[in-house]
Amino acid sequence: MIRPFEKPTQRWSAGHRGVDLAVPVNDRRVYAPAPGKVVFSGTVVNRKVLVIAHPDGRRSTFEPMDEALPVGTTVAAGDVIGTVAGTANGN
Repeated sequence: MIRPFEKPTQRWSAGHRGVDLAVPVNDRRVYAPAPGKVVFSGTVVNRKVLVIAHPDGRRSTFEPMDEALPVGTTVAAGDVIGTVAGTANGN
Protein backbone atom coordinates (compact mmCIF):
# COMPACT_ATOMS: atom_id res chain seq x y z
CA MET A 1 0.00 0.00 0.00
CA ILE A 2 1.41 3.35 -0.99
CA ARG A 3 -1.35 5.54 0.46
CA PRO A 4 -3.90 4.55 3.13
CA PHE A 5 -7.52 5.57 3.67
CA GLU A 6 -7.83 9.02 5.26
CA LYS A 7 -11.23 9.65 6.79
CA PRO A 8 -12.53 13.16 6.16
CA THR A 9 -13.69 15.17 9.15
CA GLN A 10 -17.08 15.63 7.46
CA ARG A 11 -18.63 13.63 4.60
CA TRP A 12 -18.09 16.55 2.23
CA SER A 13 -14.57 17.42 3.44
CA ALA A 14 -11.28 16.57 1.79
CA GLY A 15 -9.92 13.11 2.47
CA HIS A 16 -8.66 10.03 0.69
CA ARG A 17 -11.61 7.66 0.54
CA GLY A 18 -9.73 4.64 -0.74
CA VAL A 19 -6.32 3.06 -0.72
CA ASP A 20 -3.60 3.28 -3.34
CA LEU A 21 -1.88 -0.01 -4.07
CA ALA A 22 1.37 -0.57 -5.95
CA VAL A 23 1.43 -3.06 -8.81
CA PRO A 24 4.43 -5.05 -10.02
CA VAL A 25 6.25 -3.54 -13.00
CA ASN A 26 5.69 -6.66 -15.09
CA ASP A 27 2.03 -7.33 -14.15
CA ARG A 28 -0.54 -4.52 -14.35
CA ARG A 29 -3.54 -6.86 -14.04
CA VAL A 30 -6.25 -5.96 -11.51
CA TYR A 31 -8.12 -8.74 -9.70
CA ALA A 32 -11.62 -8.79 -8.20
CA PRO A 33 -11.36 -8.75 -4.40
CA ALA A 34 -14.67 -10.58 -3.97
CA PRO A 35 -17.53 -11.91 -6.11
CA GLY A 36 -19.91 -9.38 -7.62
CA LYS A 37 -21.20 -7.68 -10.73
CA VAL A 38 -19.71 -4.81 -12.75
CA VAL A 39 -22.16 -1.90 -12.35
CA PHE A 40 -20.05 0.86 -13.90
CA SER A 41 -17.29 0.75 -16.49
CA GLY A 42 -16.54 4.06 -18.09
CA THR A 43 -14.74 7.37 -17.97
CA VAL A 44 -14.99 9.81 -15.07
CA VAL A 45 -13.37 13.15 -15.89
CA ASN A 46 -10.30 11.78 -17.73
CA ARG A 47 -9.85 8.31 -16.20
CA LYS A 48 -11.42 4.93 -16.83
CA VAL A 49 -13.18 3.63 -13.73
CA LEU A 50 -14.62 0.21 -12.90
CA VAL A 51 -17.10 -0.43 -10.06
CA ILE A 52 -18.10 -3.86 -8.76
CA ALA A 53 -21.22 -4.27 -6.58
CA HIS A 54 -20.85 -7.12 -4.10
CA PRO A 55 -23.73 -9.23 -2.70
CA ASP A 56 -23.22 -7.80 0.81
CA GLY A 57 -23.95 -4.25 -0.42
CA ARG A 58 -20.37 -3.01 -0.59
CA ARG A 59 -18.82 -1.64 -3.76
CA SER A 60 -15.24 -1.75 -4.97
CA THR A 61 -14.02 1.02 -7.26
CA PHE A 62 -10.86 0.81 -9.35
CA GLU A 63 -9.09 3.64 -11.17
CA PRO A 64 -7.26 4.46 -13.35
CA MET A 65 -7.81 1.50 -15.65
CA ASP A 66 -6.72 0.82 -19.23
CA GLU A 67 -8.75 -2.26 -20.04
CA ALA A 68 -11.89 -3.02 -18.04
CA LEU A 69 -14.83 -5.42 -18.19
CA PRO A 70 -18.21 -4.22 -19.47
CA VAL A 71 -21.20 -3.42 -17.26
CA GLY A 72 -23.20 -6.52 -16.35
CA THR A 73 -20.21 -8.86 -16.15
CA THR A 74 -20.35 -11.21 -13.15
CA VAL A 75 -16.98 -11.81 -11.50
CA ALA A 76 -15.61 -14.23 -8.93
CA ALA A 77 -12.95 -13.37 -6.36
CA GLY A 78 -9.58 -13.41 -8.10
CA ASP A 79 -10.88 -12.87 -11.64
CA VAL A 80 -8.90 -10.42 -13.77
CA ILE A 81 -11.11 -7.34 -14.17
CA GLY A 82 -8.75 -5.13 -16.16
CA THR A 83 -5.33 -3.52 -16.14
CA VAL A 84 -3.97 -0.49 -14.30
CA ALA A 85 -3.48 2.46 -16.64
CA GLY A 86 0.10 3.25 -17.52
CA THR A 87 1.49 6.77 -17.61
CA ALA A 88 3.89 8.52 -19.94
CA ASN A 89 6.77 7.93 -17.50
CA GLY A 90 5.80 4.29 -16.87
CA ASN A 91 4.36 4.74 -13.35
